Amino acid sequence: MFRTGENNGNWKQETYRSTCFLHHKKECIICGEKNIVAVHHMNENKNDNRPENLIPLCPTHHQYVHSSYKHMVLPQIEKYIEEFLRMA
Repeated sequence: MFRTGENNGNWKQETYRSTCFLHHKKECIICGEKNIVAVHHMNENKNDNRPENLIPLCPTHHQYVHSSYKHMVLPQIEKYIEEFLRMA
């Protein structure tokens, strides 16, 4: 028998995406894209789903973070995190 929801052993109540969008707007913090939004784990630890570690980015800017162009978006991300922590 197929088990769904809480009956499935792999089911998780909250995902990192739902946690992110509970605490952050569902839009890229760099360009404001609202249709397709990825979530970046700032410390790159996929098990660390604290809201301050989850950063909403469009796929393009998420790719920037994982490339040699990281320096182009990192200052804005760091400023966003500072403001987020100050408001918490």
